[in-house]
Amino acid sequence: MSDKDKPQDDAVAEELKGVPEHLLDNGDEMEDAEGAQNLVGEALESLKEDLQAAEQETLYAKAEMQNLRRRMEKEVSDARAYAATGFARDV
Repeated sequence: MSDKDKPQDDAVAEELKGVPEHLLDNGDEMEDAEGAQNLVGEALESLKEDLQAAEQETLYAKAEMQNLRRRMEKEVSDARAYAATGFARDV
């Protein structure tokens, strides 16, 4: 290390005083990049699973609404068809 580099190193060291240790670059860029890439990959997989679950829930909700609509239409149709029957019996 030359004298020219030393003042710059001292200036950098002075600048970095008070910075938490976990935020400092310790030259482990390759390990950090791989770790970050793994974290991003895990997060992406988790989001994909959440998306699939949400899509499945949406499909179930749509199917349930369609079934409910059909049941209600059938009940209305039956009520119309048999409303006169009760009235005729009463008469």
